[in-house]
Amino acid sequence: MDKINIFVSSTCYDLAQIRADLKCFIENLGHNPILSEEHDFPIDPNKENIENCINAVKEKADIFILIIGNRYGCTDNGKSITNIEFLTAVEKGIPIYTFTLKSMLSILPVWNDNKNGNYSSIVDNPQIFQFIQDVRKNSGLWNFEFEKAQNIMEILKVQLSYLFNSALQIRQKFKMLNKDDLVNKISNKSIHILLEKKDLYETNFFFQCLFDEVEKYKELRNDYEYSIVTVSSHRIDNYNEYLSWATIKFEQLSRIIEALNTVFNKMFPYYYAEPGVASDLDGLYYTAKTYGKLYASLLEWSIDALSLVVEDEYIKSRSILAQLADEAILQTEEFPLKCLKQMESVEKQLSKGETVEVVEAKLTISINSKISEQNTEELSNLLELVKRGIIQ
Repeated sequence: MDKINIFVSSTCYDLAQIRADLKCFIENLGHNPILSEEHDFPIDPNKENIENCINAVKEKADIFILIIGNRYGCTDNGKSITNIEFLTAVEKGIPIYTFTLKSMLSILPVWNDNKNGNYSSIVDNPQIFQFIQDVRKNSGLWNFEFEKAQNIMEILKVQLSYLFNSALQIRQKFKMLNKDDLVNKISNKSIHILLEKKDLYETNFFFQCLFDEVEKYKELRNDYEYSIVTVSSHRIDNYNEYLSWATIKFEQLSRIIEALNTVFNKMFPYYYAEPGVASDLDGLYYTAKTYGKLYASLLEWSIDALSLVVEDEYIKSRSILAQLADEAILQTEEFPLKCLKQMESVEKQLSKGETVEVVEAKLTISINSKISEQNTEELSNLLELVKRGIIQ
């Protein structure tokens, strides 16, 4: 079994002894310390120092320990390597323990009162004060003070014990959940909802899954947003072929929209049980996944419509046709987020002991009637051009 990787982040030279002590401490606990000055620190010789440090946190770190002394260190794009390592760990969402030198904390109020003062006799870069401020007040993380390595090790002994105990509790909850296959498919937020099992957790789980499945198609959404067409589907040179193609495209869009309405109005009620009865979580996830696939189909439909190669006279009609999916795409995107916000409001009401009003989550996906009228009108204009012999 792989050991737990504990990444130690700090400036090296001023805290060299503390880093060495922590290395021994972590090894004695049976874990694997990751320190940039060690020979086993993973590097890519083709990348710069900062990139190697970021990648080490992203790819290797299971637990992150930040130690702030009186040196900020060398900067890259305005931030030190230690600062960037910390931000990378925050983004990764791993357990983080932060420690600040006690003497620095006593100077922090002075800096707060006079940020333009000269602190060169104390620190190498006054940016370190802002870094400490960000860690202590803006990150939402607990920050411990220390004077020597022993302080850090004593705190870590206790905190790691708490962490492992928490992990055992989560493991037990996973075991009781008995949904290993489902857990491997869903997001961390969805897993968290299932483990907490708060009031209305099944509803919240479903809406979170809807949101997650839509988010999976961000890149495709960008292709749609910026009309990125990489491959032309085919070419049409005459009105009859174009009309046939436009009719088929409209029917395809109608079927996708019909399927989306079916997902929420028929599939969801089938898998969602009455209060007091367990819902089919696998079925709810399947429903959400189907919703996401249909959302992707809307995006692909619009992109495909734009990919048709036509004569100049048909370009306006092609553009209007592609816009038929715009409203449906927006409705499909906004619905999960709207529902999650409703659930957040309900949870706040419940926590305060307030009476919760009935939450209505109605989904109606439709084609914009105005765009549909424009589409019909432009097809009529093209037919008139055909009759006049201007186009085929």
